[in-house]
Amino acid sequence: MQHTQRKLKNRPTSDVRDDAKPVVIHLVNDDTIHAADHETRNGWVIVYRFTTTGIDKKVPRESVLFIDRVNDDGDDEPSRNGGEDSW
Repeated sequence: MQHTQRKLKNRPTSDVRDDAKPVVIHLVNDDTIHAADHETRNGWVIVYRFTTTGIDKKVPRESVLFIDRVNDDGDDEPSRNGGEDSW
C-alpha cells in the first residue's frame, strides 16, 4: 500500500490543531460521523481519529450525503456548494 498521507495523519490531531479540519459526515442511512479530519481517496471517505493516530474508518463515497466542516466556534458550516466535499 502506498502512503500518501499528510504529516497530520501520523500524529494525534490534538498535536497539530491548526492543521486539522474537523467535520461532521452525514450518511445516506441518517447516521452522522464526527471526525477530527478526513480525506477522500479512490472512492472512499477516510475518517481520522480525534485522540490517537491513524484511520478510524473508511466509508464508501456513495454512502455519504454531504460533509459539514466544523467552524472554530463549534458550528457546522455546510460545504455542499463546492469543493472536494461536494458530490
